Amino acid sequence: MWRTPAVLVLLVPTAAALGADPPRAGRYACEAARTAGIQGEGRYAGRIELPAAEQQFTAEIQRLASGRPGCRGARPGTPERRASHEAWWQCGAALEVTLSRGKYAQPLRSDDGYIFHDRLSGWLHLAEDLRYVFAYTDFAGNYFVEEGRCASE
Repeated sequence: MWRTPAVLVLLVPTAAALGADPPRAGRYACEAARTAGIQGEGRYAGRIELPAAEQQFTAEIQRLASGRPGCRGARPGTPERRASHEAWWQCGAALEVTLSRGKYAQPLRSDDGYIFHDRLSGWLHLAEDLRYVFAYTDFAGNYFVEEGRCASE
């Protein structure tokens, strides 16, 4: 008699699947609670203490205009515009978040309001209760993952 191993798949619904609204366009005051990463020439790995300008920062979410140059009238978020990351960045993303000066220089874009990506490697997950996880590199060989909370200003 053959025994087949049982596989249990646990599906956890996302906030979007539960009908919760993503964070809205606006300005948010954010504070990092924990940051970890790999840093420096000696390759320190572990908890990182951020400078004050990076510990407390602002995030501004704004809607991107539809019909941006080069999009030929495509609406943000339409599947035919998601063929490549560049096409998505130019035409598919519907929201953009910019972080205050000193935190992160590049804007991040999203088509669903929860996960924001930059052009290369950074991403920010902003939950409907305004908790966040932010992963990024400074391209000097340092990698960071931080989590914290934001509040509407």
